[in-house]
Amino acid sequence: MPRTTTAPLPTQTTRVTDLPKALSGAVVVGLLGFLFSFHEYTVSTLSGVYTCFYLDIGALGVAALVAILTVVGLIRRASDPWTNRARWWLVWAVAGLNAVLVVIHVLRGVGVIGGLC
Repeated sequence: MPRTTTAPLPTQTTRVTDLPKALSGAVVVGLLGFLFSFHEYTVSTLSGVYTCFYLDIGALGVAALVAILTVVGLIRRASDPWTNRARWWLVWAVAGLNAVLVVIHVLRGVGVIGGLC
């Protein structure tokens, strides 16, 4: 029976350039998302009761895009360690930063942060 050999994994690095492109792209999208807004709001008064509705679809879209890119980046790191050689702690740190950006953009989207109401 012939022996099969596999190549050893390359050494892991702490260089940001060795992160999956989707993961580092999510950081860029998340930071640039603060410059983008597409909001809708409605203010009405009925019998002296003030009602306000605010929704920023742009911020919610940015949050969804950052979340998708983060998941894709984590999958790429796990499935192809030869190309994406960044250490796991660095990958998880960037994924955590992306999670914070997602939460902030969701809060912006529903008007908790920076809403008109």
